Amino acid sequence: MILAECIHAKLDVTILNLFHYIFGHPNYLQADCRFECIAEKLMHKQGGGAIAVLSNANLCYGSFGDADQNGIPDDAENFGGFLAVEFMRIYGEEQQDILGDIFLKTQQTYVDAFPVHTDKYQCKSIQDWILIGDPTLKIGGYS
Repeated sequence: MILAECIHAKLDVTILNLFHYIFGHPNYLQADCRFECIAEKLMHKQGGGAIAVLSNANLCYGSFGDADQNGIPDDAENFGGFLAVEFMRIYGEEQQDILGDIFLKTQQTYVDAFPVHTDKYQCKSIQDWILIGDPTLKIGGYS
């Protein structure tokens, strides 16, 4: 499952953060005051749910419009949107089927395409996009 949105895989959530939030600590959001993040809930759902989740571990960046006028929304060509689309492209066009291999190749493509060493927003985007699940999973299973 791909959740290309903010904080769905935020791992440092705990109900104890409620105290920080109540007393106005500036680094704590209401979303930090949970037993587990959305990605974990999906993984732990009894009788169904996800066997792996790709998502952002913190607040993420997005783009609006179509600045380069190529007919593709900028959100699909940058930051987390690029990562989600690239993951599916590698799976579909390159016929890769091992989850961790696709995830790694997606990260490599992102690092090659964007200035992650000099742009703090691009750097944060690649660092916050994580895989929760077994990286050796073969998508589609074995026949």
